[in-house]
Amino acid sequence: MASQVTRVTMFGATRGITRHLGVAIQRAPPTGHRNPHHAADDKKKTELPRYRPSHFDKKVLLWTRRFKTEADIPDTIPIEMLDAARNKARIKACYLMIGLTLIACFAVVVSGKKAAARHESLTTLNLAKKAKWRKEAQENQDTDENEESKL
Repeated sequence: MASQVTRVTMFGATRGITRHLGVAIQRAPPTGHRNPHHAADDKKKTELPRYRPSHFDKKVLLWTRRFKTEADIPDTIPIEMLDAARNKARIKACYLMIGLTLIACFAVVVSGKKAAARHESLTTLNLAKKAKWRKEAQENQDTDENEESKL
């Protein structure tokens, strides 16, 4: 009996060869083999490519709650599991940034209202700063004139 081969695409499964990361994978036939050696060969062909997770990948797997502890993570994992965990971590990070942005916006509004209650504005602060600079520049100019007159 010939083994059944399917092509898996993002639109569904069709007859052909499954391609994942450039590796052709042959699916096991729906019925069992009489020869146990054939079954072992087909089992090797049906295994999906596996990936050895890095330290960061392990942290992502823990953060997305794929595993409870780092010791529970096997030496190799299916690449699909890591892709799903990375996507979930990416979404969590986006939600975290959205939340922090909203908190920062509210903090700016509150600090602006407090400054308005104290009658502080950017215009008054800039005018005060420029007046201070003019005063310092005038003092420097007066000290320079005094030193030149002594000579």
